[in-house]
Amino acid sequence: MASRKEQPSLEGYYSPPELSELIIEALRALRKAERSPDYRVNMNQWIDYEGRDGDKPLCVVCLAGAYLAHSVFATLDPPPEISYIGSGLHAWHYGGELNTALPPAIEGAANALEYVRCGWVRWALKELGREIPEPWPFTFPPARKVAVYSFNPDKFYRDMEVIAQQLRSVGL
Repeated sequence: MASRKEQPSLEGYYSPPELSELIIEALRALRKAERSPDYRVNMNQWIDYEGRDGDKPLCVVCLAGAYLAHSVFATLDPPPEISYIGSGLHAWHYGGELNTALPPAIEGAANALEYVRCGWVRWALKELGREIPEPWPFTFPPARKVAVYSFNPDKFYRDMEVIAQQLRSVGL
């Protein structure tokens, strides 16, 4: 395996979908993380490892981390020179230190998910380089309240799905 500094770039191998699709994909990925014994959801941590009994660490992810683990890196088909990505984030996050040298498109998608899960839809669109619709065409405000996942996961999912549906209705 190449050292971190020698790892080739992922630039050009990923481009984020529209925000509505990004949200739906991230919610699917979050459900996978919830069902997996290898992951624990904590919206305060993008990606981190916790020790546990046995030889395999537990990966702690938020919405963006789940999306990266179960969508971006699980489906990315990189050329052989960057095949160290494999599936999941285990090759990306190693040595207990997060490798933050993500390509801008992937980092932008993760940031957009972080913004939208907090209800900051305008900032999420901006993070993806999308035009901010004026006048605001949605029934929710540019910054809206989204249920806190740890308090009410079902309402969190419903709130996020409403945002995705309304974004999709205007092509975002």
